[in-house]
Amino acid sequence: VVSLGSVVPPPYGSLFPPPKCEVRYERVQLDSNRVAYIRNPNNDVGAFQSLTHCFGNNFTYYEVKVVNYGTNGMIGVGLARNDYPLDCHPGWDSESVAYHCDNG
Repeated sequence: VVSLGSVVPPPYGSLFPPPKCEVRYERVQLDSNRVAYIRNPNNDVGAFQSLTHCFGNNFTYYEVKVVNYGTNGMIGVGLARNDYPLDCHPGWDSESVAYHCDNG
């Protein structure tokens, strides 16, 4: 479970994703300000990606708090192009960079 609450500045508060924020995701569940992986038989990667500047072009900061890294701790947090495949962790393919909790 990844908490994204600290990335939501006023006036949005706990609205997540905030209004006018274009996102895409697969194999995750959105609950308030949290993104949780949905376990599946193939252990496919779950992904959440914001495609737009949700808080205006001047807001370029984001923060992620890992609340529970699961059994294997395989979480990647990073930046990727808008059409990055949602079945790959960020940092696995070109045009992305990421921090991975399982191997740093």
